[in-house]
Amino acid sequence: MDTQPDLAPTGDQGLITPRSMALALYGTIAAGLALSIGTDTNLGNWAVVGAVLAELLGFFLAHAYADMLGEHLARPRTSLWERFRHACSHDVLLLVGGLPIVVLFMVETAAGINADVGADVALALLIALLGTFGAIAARRANASWPGALGEGVLAAALGSLVLVLKLLLHG
Repeated sequence: MDTQPDLAPTGDQGLITPRSMALALYGTIAAGLALSIGTDTNLGNWAVVGAVLAELLGFFLAHAYADMLGEHLARPRTSLWERFRHACSHDVLLLVGGLPIVVLFMVETAAGINADVGADVALALLIALLGTFGAIAARRANASWPGALGEGVLAAALGSLVLVLKLLLHG
């Protein structure tokens, strides 16, 4: 009897799982890094948006490919199509995690806000998102409210390093 292995995710079910949080955080940080590095007065704002989206897509494809390869090693009889579908459906959270920053920067660009100021505001959103994700993860792990707040502040502080990188690169 030759049956296809089940590729359903293991562990927690629902929207907030360790894997979904990790992928969303990864996408958020990747978009923030691309924005902080790409924001330059010589580039147009829309070129920066395109570069950030291209970088997110590249990270998504690389992550999906790595997942497909891992699944192939773990379950060699699984078809390429099943591995591809599974990897893309789960790794799309990486793209979703970066979208709030990209969308905010696009709205700022459409409103005519300077790229440097727009990037700072979008990176402030990154810091807020990382802090929120950190606090949610801590509460989900049964941390006390003060403990969750502390973890959220720590995550936000780590996220502020992306803003510091931008300030160091572009003054």
